[in-house]
Amino acid sequence: MVSRAKLLHKLTHFGICGNLLKWIGEFLYNRTHCVRAGWIHHVHLTTVLLSGAVQGSVLGPLLFLLYVDDVVKLFSIVQTVCR
Repeated sequence: MVSRAKLLHKLTHFGICGNLLKWIGEFLYNRTHCVRAGWIHHVHLTTVLLSGAVQGSVLGPLLFLLYVDDVVKLFSIVQTVCR
């Protein structure tokens, strides 16, 4: 699960700041999600998202990759310890 606050904090470490950071924050917060089923496209449930990068968006995968970027460092530490 992607913590929006942690994601925005990490983005500042990548040098993203100012209006761009504000825009990304506005993009992440106050989002709703709906579930549609069947060919009729009847909306079954609409709810406010409390966490996560927006799925189905162009920015979603990029923001997720930036969020998990430091996981690679953890694997390199584990490999060093296990050798």
